[in-house]
Amino acid sequence: MTPRRTKNLRMPPPPPEPLTQIHPHAAGIDIHLDEHWVAVPPDSAIPPSADPPSNLPPHVRKFRTCTADLEMLADWLTACGITTVAMESTGIYWIPLFELLERRGFQVNLIDPRQTKHVPGRPKSDCLDCQWIQRLHSYGLLAPSFRPADDVVVLRSYLRQRLMLISYGSQHVAHMHKALPPDGHSLLFNPCRQFAGRRLEVRFRLYAHLWLFLLRFQNQTPSHHCTSKCGKNASR
Repeated sequence: MTPRRTKNLRMPPPPPEPLTQIHPHAAGIDIHLDEHWVAVPPDSAIPPSADPPSNLPPHVRKFRTCTADLEMLADWLTACGITTVAMESTGIYWIPLFELLERRGFQVNLIDPRQTKHVPGRPKSDCLDCQWIQRLHSYGLLAPSFRPADDVVVLRSYLRQRLMLISYGSQHVAHMHKALPPDGHSLLFNPCRQFAGRRLEVRFRLYAHLWLFLLRFQNQTPSHHCTSKCGKNASR
């Protein structure tokens, strides 16, 4: 028997298939500066302690960011049978927890926050946000960000620091020009020219300029200005 057609001769859309859980033992972590919110599947949560927080469900916990608290967080995930964790890359606050969980044997996925924001229906509170991350990760809807090996991470941090110092070089040279005496005297060196070569000589000449500037500043004491003003008032 053929299915019944509508008036516009089009087949009705099939009902949407329910999502299947790809990671049943997944956890979601909402990263902050002072605290981390962690959510596990409701059926995997262990019984709460003697004095649980009244405003939190049993499968959601809040931990501080000290080392001892991060260890307690990892112990709680182990007790709940968690194997994979998803966390948002918030600033640099995720690095200590990421490294600790990797060291404890968890599969940690670093998630771009834009992935969770673009999904409609995203809650706005911290308690609901970690549950939202856990739910999306359990269905496999979050793509992990690329993170290289530990040796490459160290080398990358050195290269980024070098590029940052080079980019700040022109600003520092401009600050030196501004700090040197602008009274028309010829400078002993040109910082833009000298910084490309003899660095030690540049340091000595910079110290000489600063020493001359301090000597000239000491000569302009408040007592000198006071005596000059008093002399002008007495002459009047």
